Formats: sequence, structure tokens, C-alpha cells
Amino acid sequence: MSWKILITARTMNDVGASALQLMRDANCDLIIPPKPGPFSADELLKLLPDMDGVLASMDKFTAAVLESSLAAKLKIISRWGVGYDAIDVPAATQAGIVVAYVPGLLDEAVADFAFALLLALARRVHIGHHDMSNGVWRGV
Repeated sequence: MSWKILITARTMNDVGASALQLMRDANCDLIIPPKPGPFSADELLKLLPDMDGVLASMDKFTAAVLESSLAAKLKIISRWGVGYDAIDVPAATQAGIVVAYVPGLLDEAVADFAFALLLALARRVHIGHHDMSNGVWRGV
């Protein structure tokens, strides 16, 4: 039996290429919409019929979506990221849908960005940007 997997996460073709290949090797039928997520509840309902799983962006998996007959085949929603606050976990549990995420996926990127912000603040980059945007030069 081949699973139909809806892919709404936007970076899958880049950083998730090996994950996509693993699913293809397992004979999964990957459904990738022309526009990546996040999708609203109404948009999701149009995409969910016959799906066994979703590799999700921050799509709005509300109780109404998860309880809908359009999501009847859904077995798992895995967030391609670390948060799952866009998924109504109690409603998913009630519907027998497993909710998962990818812990550690963005650890390095978050650390890099936090350090970059610390350096920018220490060097007052925001003030220089503001001044230059307004045509002001203060010198050193």
C-alpha cells in the first residue's frame, strides 16, 4: 500500500531533499501543491481528501479540519520544524492522528541568528541603518 503524503512545508525541495527521497523510495505518493503553506483551515480541507499524512508548514489544523470527513484517512501530521501550535493536538488525538515534529531541525540557524542579533545590537547596526536610510552620516 502506498501512502499519499501532502507536503506543505516550503523548504522541502532544498533542505528536505533527502527526506523527500526517503519517502519516494518507500513508494509514497508525494503531493506538493504549487504554492507552499502555511494554509488556512479552508485551504487545507480542499487538499486533505485521500491523504494519509502531511509534512506540514504552520498550516491551521483546527478541530473542525481534523474532525472533517475530508480528513478521514489522515494518520499523521508531522511539522517540518519545531513548533506544533497550529495543530489542535487534543482534536488530533481524539481522531487517532499522530502529531510529530522535527526537534533540533533549526538549532544551528536559530543560534546563528541570535548571535548575529547580539553582534548587531552591540555594534548599533540598527542606528546606522536608520541614519543611512534617512540620509544622515554621523561619522565615527
